[in-house]
Amino acid sequence: MNKLKVFLAYLKKYWLVAVAIIGFIVFELLMQRRSDGLAKTLEEIEKRHDEEIKAIKGAHDVEEQQHEKNVQQLQNRLAEIERQYNVAEQKLDDKKREEIKQILSDTDGNPDELAKKLSEATGFAVVLPPDDKE
Repeated sequence: MNKLKVFLAYLKKYWLVAVAIIGFIVFELLMQRRSDGLAKTLEEIEKRHDEEIKAIKGAHDVEEQQHEKNVQQLQNRLAEIERQYNVAEQKLDDKKREEIKQILSDTDGNPDELAKKLSEATGFAVVLPPDDKE
């Protein structure tokens, strides 16, 4: 009975050590049960992570394809605008030529009237040299 009293006195004095030992044992028992579950959980997390990576890569690929498509559309549109500009410029040049021919035929060699009408038609200032007759 004496040994029991000594043990209980020792346990009263160092109860924190006893609780820590019991807690450690309980923790180890619980972790052994969960070790299979922990491995499964880690596998599921890794699997979800891989799926997210694939989804991100797929979205990036779609974004790159859309970007390439937009660049191609832009290039096509710019080429079309340039073609339309060249056609419009040619039409304008043809119109100006016809207008100049009309002015030349209307003025019948009158230089002052010719200079005035050419200036109005082309937007350039046409200046006649002074007459040397004076």
